[in-house]
Amino acid sequence: MKTYTTYENAEIFGNFDELSPNGYLFDLTDVAAIITDPETGEVTTERMQKCVVHWTDDIKNQLPDFNTTEGMRIKGDLIRETSWSNPAENRKFHSWHMHAKTIL
Repeated sequence: MKTYTTYENAEIFGNFDELSPNGYLFDLTDVAAIITDPETGEVTTERMQKCVVHWTDDIKNQLPDFNTTEGMRIKGDLIRETSWSNPAENRKFHSWHMHAKTIL
């Protein structure tokens, strides 16, 4: 399994569905990280098949905190967050893009 602890320049992007049991935990089934190795400059794309993200009410002022099934946690600065709704299903969706500050 890849070790992420040395990488702090990842771009994380994905989508989540606002529906969840507690309102703030979201299962992400198609998430990717674009990671630049600070030593070699090599750029790789890591796909994370299952993540959970927790945000508070004030989404713009929080650090996203990602937990993957492998136990990786990612915190960073949100670059862009957009929302859209599906009135027929009464669901709201979000798309996000961030720079990771810490990958543990």
